[in-house]
Order: sequence, then structure tokens, then C-alpha cells
Amino acid sequence: MVANDEDPLDRLIQAIRRGDAGAIDQASAATRNGENNEVDHAPIIEQVRSAAAAGDFDRLEQLSLRYAERLRKNAVRFPATFLSELASAVDRFDRDKAKSLCEDLVQYHYGDGEPYPLATQKGILSTLQRKRYFDLMVTVGDVLIMRNGAIADAGSATTREAKASIRRRYAQALIDSGQLAAALAVLEPLVAECRDHGIMSERYEAEGLVGRVHKQFYMNAAKADSNAKPAEDFRSALDQAINAYAGPYESDEKNLWHGINTAALVKRADRDGTGIVSNRDVTGDARRILKRIVAMKTPTIWDFATAAEACLALGNYPEALAWATQYAGAEGADAFEYASTLRQFEEVWKLDPEDPQQARVLQLLRSALLDKDGGVVAIHDPTRTVKQAHELADDGEFERVLGKDRYKTYKWYVTGLDRATAVAKIYNPVGDGIGTGFLVKGSDVHERITDDWVFMTNAHVVSDDPAEQQASPAALAPEDATVVFQAGPDAGKAFSLGEMIFTSNRNALDCSILTLEQTTAFDRPFRIAKNLPAVGEGKRARVYVIGHPRGAGLSFSLHDNLLLDHQAPKVHYRAPTEGGSSGSPVFNANWFLIALHHLGGESIQRLNNKPGLYGANEGISMQSILRAVAGDLG
Repeated sequence: MVANDEDPLDRLIQAIRRGDAGAIDQASAATRNGENNEVDHAPIIEQVRSAAAAGDFDRLEQLSLRYAERLRKNAVRFPATFLSELASAVDRFDRDKAKSLCEDLVQYHYGDGEPYPLATQKGILSTLQRKRYFDLMVTVGDVLIMRNGAIADAGSATTREAKASIRRRYAQALIDSGQLAAALAVLEPLVAECRDHGIMSERYEAEGLVGRVHKQFYMNAAKADSNAKPAEDFRSALDQAINAYAGPYESDEKNLWHGINTAALVKRADRDGTGIVSNRDVTGDARRILKRIVAMKTPTIWDFATAAEACLALGNYPEALAWATQYAGAEGADAFEYASTLRQFEEVWKLDPEDPQQARVLQLLRSALLDKDGGVVAIHDPTRTVKQAHELADDGEFERVLGKDRYKTYKWYVTGLDRATAVAKIYNPVGDGIGTGFLVKGSDVHERITDDWVFMTNAHVVSDDPAEQQASPAALAPEDATVVFQAGPDAGKAFSLGEMIFTSNRNALDCSILTLEQTTAFDRPFRIAKNLPAVGEGKRARVYVIGHPRGAGLSFSLHDNLLLDHQAPKVHYRAPTEGGSSGSPVFNANWFLIALHHLGGESIQRLNNKPGLYGANEGISMQSILRAVAGDLG
């Protein structure tokens, strides 16, 4: 039977034949339109046909959903269902589910499972790449490549190209995981095999990634010591990167991203005084690349990014911003794309955040990345970043370029930066960063508190209780703690903690609220949410944590940040918090304070009497803390 895309029942049958649970759900809902078609297949299809013929669409839906559920319970044996389930988990930022599916896939392929179709394998790696789950890409790629066999053994040109594509995506994951030498070990033979078998598109992509490896070697060295010229080995790496990118562009000028990377690195080599000599006309290359993209009827998302970069090469920052704006709003762009471009603009082009025009481009890309909820954004220089963000927020020209929709997203980003000005790192007497805390308006905590601002953190970080100070990890006594804000009017100033207003031990609310000995200039109060976001079927509320992971710099925690559940006083969520994040504020999507972060782990007991354990972070709801303070202070 020939598939008819206009017939919902036919789509349902085709979905059942493919074993695609996600498509079954969609087609099952569509059959309620009452359309029918004559079909024939296995027993489940006969039952579906019988129900459709009788006009019993409730029965039809029950059959379909029950069958889809059977597929999902053993998704790894049904490639189409596996891919749709993985895509769903990734879109929900459900990393635990994605990891579990990938582990099942590895075991399936280590066993007697039939290797997945190559198109499905490519889809799996692409899906993981979208949200930058590079570690899972490496884990899955290892076993897929081993089961696929050598490219030379493939029976057709199409199969050889698919195998090469899977190896190339695997190498991409190695690069983004920081495994540069391992990536090069995969890419160099891949380039040779693609050349031998005439797989030109994958050869050019692989050669570009060879350039990316050498480029990253150089950038890592330059970042390690910004005041010194990189060692000869790394200058050589930059030269190799230029040549690796230039080759595909010289072979075919349609390879635009290779061409613009060549131009970017030649300019960087000149700026750094490396002594690398190139006879390339990079200005001419940039003009030709831009002209080609302008003439395109349907540019891809990467074309928008390439055009913005070409404008950087020409020193035209307003045009770079205009192209970056199209890129930020392009359909199909996700966290991987925005993070890659932001890294290129920060590391290679070294756009100057002090320059208003260059800062606009950087802030737009950061905003786009935040909008996808797909990354962790470190605020390398909080004071400068917050200042520039507010300057740009008041920039009428910037608003006109972005338009109202994108500007709203940018405003959201600026609001997050505002929240960061209330967050401080807590140091012990020897100068180690051991936790995080934040300012809250005193009257918002309790009407009897007369101080304008109070400081909140975990009791396991700071406490005047001897039991907490002797526990593991040991809490600091208030007099031993130093508080330093990283952004805002008090940036860089050291504060001492004063009176303990309220404390609750780590096994209860794990909260300490104290005064500051010195007067703060902080003047940006934010709201405490009266209610927690709803959770449950169909709900995808996000949380945002600002803190000092591992005692390091200030950062937004935005990756894998789904609100999981809550039951007073606890709130569970996913977010990549690490040691040092203890005492961080947890915000909802409107940047209202909802909880005090206090722990995370791989085996957290589920809430609301749900059986089992899961990987989660746990905070204490602000409303529970406020009720406890009210009980203490009356």
C-alpha cells in the first residue's frame, strides 16, 4: 500500500509498521477526524482496521496507545521509537532519561542486537549534539563505530558516506569534550578514507575539524598565558589550522565556513605577532563570502553565522550585529550552534566587551544561548558584564536592530545579570571559596527585621551551632567567614558576617540568615515567589541557579534545568551544580526567588511518596523558610 500523508489512519498504520511510538501518538490523535482507509497487516493492524471500520475511535486510540506503550517499554529494540524517545528526553532537558536510553543502546549493541540503520545512528548523534551532550555522544559513538565496521567494507557509496558521517560526528564530540588528540587520531585516517573513496562532502567536513583541533590547541595555549607568545609547537598548530581550513575552501569556494575560519585565523596570527606569514587576501575572501551569502535565497543557520563573521573580518560591526540577529532568530538553531559561534567570537576574534559595538554582538549571542536553556554561562568579569548589559539595555539603536521579540529575550538576560549582583562567594580564613550566599531584603524575610539587607546561605556552610561546625563538611563560624560580591556596587569588597537572625541545621531547612557588619550599597531588591511552579504531566517549568560552582567564578546554571517535583520544604530540580554552589539562590523563569540550594546527588529519594531514587538537586523552598522565620520571631 502506498502511504498517503493526508490519511491519518494510514499514517497510524505506517507508524505501527515502523515501530515508532511518537508517530503513533500523533497519528492516533489525528484519526479522531473520522477519516478511514482500507489496510492490511499484522494482528494489531487488523484490530485497528476493525475499530476504524466500526467508527470506534475510542477503541482505536486505546489500541494505538497501548501498542505505543509496549514499544516504549523496550524502546531500544525499535530504532524509530528509540530515536523519538531520545529526542523527547533531550527536548525536555531530561538528561537522566537520555543517559539511561544511551546506556540501553550500548548494551543492546554489545549483545546480539541488530545494528541500527545508519540514518537512525546519525539521528541519535545529531540529537545529542543539539544540547551538547558530548559525553553521551562519545559513549554511543564508540559502540556504533565498532559495530558498523570499516568504511572500505561498505557495499555502496551511500553506506560509505553514512559511516563516514558517523565517525565525523564522533570526532566532533571528542573535540567538544576536550579530547583533542583522540579526535585527531580519528580524523586523520577519516580524511584519507574519504579521499580514497571520493566522499567529498565528509572529507571537507573532516578536514575542517582537523583545523578545529589545531585551532583549539593554539587557543588553549593562548588562554593559559595571555601575556606570553605561545610556544613554537602551538604556533605550529595555528599554522596547521590555517592550512587545514584553507584546503577545502581553495578546492571549492562553496565551503564557506572553511573560508571564514581561514580568514579569522590569519587575522589572529597577525594580531598575536606569531610570525606566521600568509599570502591570502583575507579581506577579499570575506567580501566574496559575504556576497555569496547575500545572493542566497535560503541561507542556512550556519550561513547567518558565517556572514556575521565575514563582517567582523571587514570591521563592520553594525552589519555583524544585523546578521547575528538573524542567526539568533533562525529556525533550527540550538544550544550547540550558539555556543560554537560564541566561542569563536570570544576566543578567536577576541571581541572587546568594552567596545559598545562589539559588546552588542557578544550579548546577543549570550542571550540566544540563554533562550535555548542549553548551556552554562560563566560571567568572567561580573562587574564589567553587568555594567555593559545595563548600558546596552538602554541603547535605543540596539533595540531597533533586535526588534521587540528578541529584545524581550535580551531584557530577560539582563534581569538575570541583575540577580547576580546579589550573589557572593564565601571564603574561609585561608582564602578558599567554600560556598555561596545572597542578599535578601530584610523586611521581605520578616517585618521585625530592621536591616535593609540580610545574607542567606546554608547552615552547613555558615553556622553558630557547634554541632554544625564539627560535622562533615564542617560549617564555618560566622566570625571566620568572609563574603565577597563579584558584581554590582559592592564588587570586590570584603564583608564580615554579623548577628545570626535565624538558623536551621542541615538535616532540617539547612539555612542561616545573618546580618552584614558593613553597610552594602546593593539597591536592587527582587521578589520572592509566593508559589512554586506547577509540576506534573505536560509541565516543563525551568529553574535558574546563580552561584560559584567549585568555588570558582560566578555563573548561571542553565543546562538540564528542569523542575522535577516539590513537597514542602523540599524542591527538586536538575541543574549542573557542583561543590561551592551550596547556598545559591534558585529562581523561577521570571527570576523570582523560589528556593535555597543545598545539595545534589545521583541517589536522591523521590518526593510525594514516589518510589525509588533519582539524580537530582535539592533546594529548600523560600516559603518554608519564611514560615520557619515567622515561627521563630513571632
